[in-house]
Amino acid sequence: LSERADADHAVTDAYLDEALRYAVGLETGPRDIVNVNFPGGPLEDCRGIVTSRRVSLGSFFDDDYDRILDLPGGGFRLKVAGKPMREGEEDTDIRAILDGCVSIGFVKNISTP
Repeated sequence: LSERADADHAVTDAYLDEALRYAVGLETGPRDIVNVNFPGGPLEDCRGIVTSRRVSLGSFFDDDYDRILDLPGGGFRLKVAGKPMREGEEDTDIRAILDGCVSIGFVKNISTP
């Protein structure tokens, strides 16, 4: 891997075993999915693992689109131009990531009867 790729995964590499051990030990219901998120950035900026985070109703990005190509027949091609969000609701996975923490919590599987 390149140095950049190694740096991009430094937090994941450092915290993956601990996060998995914790996640595997959780009691889950039939509709529960364990949700683990790792922040980007240098390992020294990571502030550890936080648990019991709910899933944010927001998004990591505020998406906008640039029209990059007009196609025959009136169609067009768009390119996403997302800007990273700097806000997140308290006690959510997004807030944890923005605070530089690994986040562990639950997501409900809505497709299970």
